[in-house]
Amino acid sequence: MKNWKHCIFVGILVNFVIMFSFIGCDKGDKDNNGNGENWVFTPGPVNPIITDRFTADPAVFVDGNTVYIVCGEDKLPPNAPSNEYYRIPHWVMYSTRDMSNFEYEGILLKSDDFSYGTANSAWAAQMIKGLDGRYYLYVTVKNKQGVQVVGVAVADEPTGPYTPNNTPVVTPTMVSRRRKQFYRTSCGI
Repeated sequence: MKNWKHCIFVGILVNFVIMFSFIGCDKGDKDNNGNGENWVFTPGPVNPIITDRFTADPAVFVDGNTVYIVCGEDKLPPNAPSNEYYRIPHWVMYSTRDMSNFEYEGILLKSDDFSYGTANSAWAAQMIKGLDGRYYLYVTVKNKQGVQVVGVAVADEPTGPYTPNNTPVVTPTMVSRRRKQFYRTSCGI
């Protein structure tokens, strides 16, 4: 019965984090090089868990008595061109054992750590623990041809270090249906 209640609680946490994962930020001063990359992060009451950075696509993973949150960190300055909607170079992790204090575990992986991945394309991720006891981080990245694919990286501990696989595990495909009609399907998008 305890596991059932635990799953319900984690499910509520996941929904809470996803609903409130967008945190406000203000246009900041330009850095010493004048390129405007140092913008002011203004945490607000909308996300009581992740208050030190702007994140997207959170995923929750429970291992033993620890809850881990994996999400992309959006580094897009507020004054960026209007045709650029995000700049997510890497995935970060937070952890907690008491559901009150969340510790920043650091950067897990960058999208261009994958041999086929491009910079700033770290989309949704999900972590699982394999039957072999290792941790698998499934991620969505844009490949060198500009197509989003799913990659996987493996680690011995949930906090890493992660070793990316050299080939994507899922790519867009053509699926045949009746009457020889074809539909393009993509995953993780």
